[in-house]
Amino acid sequence: MKKTLSLAISAAALAYAPAVSAADFFPSDPEFEVFGDGTTGVESVSATIGNGGLSGTGSDNWIFQIGPVTPPLGGTVIGLGSGSVSTSFSLESVGGLEFTSVTLNNGSNIFPIAIFSQTVGGLTITNAVGNNIPIISGAVNTLTVNYNATGSNASYGGTLNFAPVPEPMTWAMMILGFAVVGFAMRRRRSDQTTRVRYAF
Repeated sequence: MKKTLSLAISAAALAYAPAVSAADFFPSDPEFEVFGDGTTGVESVSATIGNGGLSGTGSDNWIFQIGPVTPPLGGTVIGLGSGSVSTSFSLESVGGLEFTSVTLNNGSNIFPIAIFSQTVGGLTITNAVGNNIPIISGAVNTLTVNYNATGSNASYGGTLNFAPVPEPMTWAMMILGFAVVGFAMRRRRSDQTTRVRYAF
């Protein structure tokens, strides 16, 4: 009898607990669309992410790698990451979504992403924006979005961007190019002489 009562109480507690969901997403998933080749680590890459039909409390992990794991780039900072996620509403949604925290783990450090809220037409929209996060070649990056969704059909979406840092040789060529252009402009300016003739 005590065992049956204990099971009934546990079942009732679970029925009244808010829904908690956790999901992992990878670039091969339809919710995680990538533009550009992220395997080289030397070209710009962007992605769109989004999850919908959400209710209760949840945590989504967006997991990706940029650049090779092996040397010469493996383990070095190869560029900067930035991105934003925001809540979205549609006429069909029966509630909203609020970010409780958003972080990016670049394989070495965890960066908290700033969250902003604004009210538009009576609806509160939450945005999380992060910029200039160092991306390490071949490291596993995880963008974690923790949320609390009211109602039964909340959603959010966002974009991620990676901009590579030029290699030292590229920097040297750029600086040399600027020096040559500056020298040419200075020389042209000194070659130009102004002649004035007066007629009497």
